[in-house]
Amino acid sequence: MHSQPRLRDLAISDSGMVFDACTGAMFTINATGRAIVEGLKIGVGRAAMVAKLRDGFELSPDDDPARDLDEFLLLLRKATLIAHDFVLED
Repeated sequence: MHSQPRLRDLAISDSGMVFDACTGAMFTINATGRAIVEGLKIGVGRAAMVAKLRDGFELSPDDDPARDLDEFLLLLRKATLIAHDFVLED
């Protein structure tokens, strides 16, 4: 599993501020988004990422970490931070 090149170049502060050196854009992400981006940067697979979200955050019975992961990946695609055809494999 290889991280996406654009993700490797993101600078992320402890507070969730993200700086994209390629575009100069700055934005914020929450703790869940930060965990996902950090996992993607080091090549964590889908099952491990879902487990990390499940174990690392207080979830309600209605929360679905797999769905949250998929929704965040969609946002990363729209921001062109991951390739359109990127698939997070196990």
